[in-house]
Amino acid sequence: MLLFLLLVPVISYSQVEEDMQQEIEDWIENEESTVDYQDLYDQTALSRKRKININTAKYDELSRFPFLSTTQILAIINHRKKFGLFLTVYELQVIEEIDDITLRKMMPFIEVVESPFMITNSRNNFDNPYSNEILCLFSNRLEKSQGYFSQNDTLPAAFEGNSHRYVFRYRGDYNNKIAYGFTGEKDAGESFFNTNNPHGFDFNSFYLNYRNEKGFIRNISIGDFQAAFGQGLTFASGLSFGKSSMITNIKRNQNGLRPYRSLNENDFLRGAGLTLAWNHFTSTVFYSRNRMDATVVESDTLDEYAFSSFGTTGLHRTQTEMVNKNSIERSIIGGNLTWHSGGLALGYTLINTAYENNFEPQPKLYNHFKFTGNNLFNHGLNYSYLTGNLLLFGEVSATDLSNGISFIQGALISLGKKLDFAFIHRNIAANYQYTYSSAFTESSTISNENGSYLGFVWRPHLKWNVNLYYDIFSHDWLRYRVDAPSVGHDFLTEVQYSERKKFIIYCRLRFRNKAFNTSETSNHLNDLNQTHRLQSRLNVHYFLQPDLSIKVRVEWVRFENSIGNKMPQLGSLAYFDITKQVNSLKTRLSLRFTMFNIDSYDTRIYTYESAVLYSFSVTAFQNSGSRVYLLSKTRLTKGLDLWVKVSRTVYNNVNSIGSGVDKIIGNKATDIKVQLRWRL
Repeated sequence: MLLFLLLVPVISYSQVEEDMQQEIEDWIENEESTVDYQDLYDQTALSRKRKININTAKYDELSRFPFLSTTQILAIINHRKKFGLFLTVYELQVIEEIDDITLRKMMPFIEVVESPFMITNSRNNFDNPYSNEILCLFSNRLEKSQGYFSQNDTLPAAFEGNSHRYVFRYRGDYNNKIAYGFTGEKDAGESFFNTNNPHGFDFNSFYLNYRNEKGFIRNISIGDFQAAFGQGLTFASGLSFGKSSMITNIKRNQNGLRPYRSLNENDFLRGAGLTLAWNHFTSTVFYSRNRMDATVVESDTLDEYAFSSFGTTGLHRTQTEMVNKNSIERSIIGGNLTWHSGGLALGYTLINTAYENNFEPQPKLYNHFKFTGNNLFNHGLNYSYLTGNLLLFGEVSATDLSNGISFIQGALISLGKKLDFAFIHRNIAANYQYTYSSAFTESSTISNENGSYLGFVWRPHLKWNVNLYYDIFSHDWLRYRVDAPSVGHDFLTEVQYSERKKFIIYCRLRFRNKAFNTSETSNHLNDLNQTHRLQSRLNVHYFLQPDLSIKVRVEWVRFENSIGNKMPQLGSLAYFDITKQVNSLKTRLSLRFTMFNIDSYDTRIYTYESAVLYSFSVTAFQNSGSRVYLLSKTRLTKGLDLWVKVSRTVYNNVNSIGSGVDKIIGNKATDIKVQLRWRL
């Protein structure tokens, strides 16, 4: 790698802002999961580098930004049709539907190219086309879990390695067209340059990607990459979002092939892909072959082995985890052909997945329709059609030739300058099977669901926003922890008021009704129990000065069952967040103090936390206690930046944290992260 760097002529550059925390938080603060958000950060960073030309941008390109409503996107397109090409990005200010806050969010991602006077352009002729950066991350939890200690004189520690986590990233880019990079990671507890990892990192990833907006060859991906098409029902790997307060953000805007830069050790493709374009057609083909973590079991067929589940953690610390590491091989070959003309686009996706061993899920009744065997075939048709203020989109897909036929149909309508309407209906069969999917659904499993979503965005004034959605859904077959067909609904409303460059305040209310098993009856059967979860939030973000802001949030949850006489379970959380830019020290400081009191897992509360660059997380709070963290980012020299984050969580009502080999004796957890970035 060092030899490669010496061979590439590089000069430091600073066109792309690295501080995207607020933009990322706006997108993921509604997510109730702790997935790796590296993919989202990379897409955001890429959008800053490869800015959208608003003189040619179509609806799908602009709709990639969830902060833009349907009305605002259509207003931009209609303004361009009526008055001609934009002269400058600041011309957006004359569009009534574009408020100051939205324009400020748009600015890092847009540009004006080929205007009548060429006021701005995408690249200065004197800019160096190369950009490269190296990132080194070290993190450690000071309190050691049981996996690091030997249980007696005869049994060694369960974990092979120390408690340190190392991440090395190299990223390069040439002229915003060729991207290349390498990632290596060693998780806490994994060995490093010894025993099971004699060559260093436990996880290694490499990518090389060519991308061109014009011409016959549009994309070439080699190494590790992602692929997504249509509405994500037939095939879509990578991160996607579900329901949130961004009501109209329901349409998937897939962009075919893109390089993989994340740290998820199983959710990626490894091989090569190619995208070609001619006239009104765009064609993508790809092939992937890699080994994956899985739980190996004895097969029903004698003298053979099968696997019952895929690995998701990416941890290889113990002997059992090492046995499951890379235990099966998977091959995927597929492609997509799309025809587009004017406001209409039609696509067809075909995917075939083959495993070297049979997949045999656990013999549970809810797994009755689940895929078994070693070969899976999917194909589907997708479309989108934009006419006036109406956007229609959808996808129909099937497993094999005609099994498990499922579909998604949606519509986005602008009902005037102040009102947007969103609707999506999905009917996904219980026997629908897939390799990767990111379709819009209530549950994380894309099968066995029938539902309808209706949402409104109302802007009575430029300073006010009212968001509302209602989603009703049903499951015709059993699910995990649900031993009968079930129904549910989800309702959210949010009112937001913003004062330009001063403060943003919003109040949110969400109510969810879902069914789960209960064993509180005398007939020894798991009757269904309709649970009710009410969640409210008040959030205030106040900009005291250009370099100083504070944020305060209060959140409350109530959870109760429809069966039994149990008292409702409650959860509450409050935090105070302050961010300060100290120009004299070239340092940005972020301090947060959180207090929480949460009765159970059912009333857990998720909050977004900033971290070092390329490391974002959503923390799940449970029990009672407090948490504080301090994050600093310092410019040491030109091209050299340092991040340090120290966090500490103290619980008031427990004497241990975690379970099994991850159990920590005590009520405190202290984490340290240090990252150095060198931009060449």
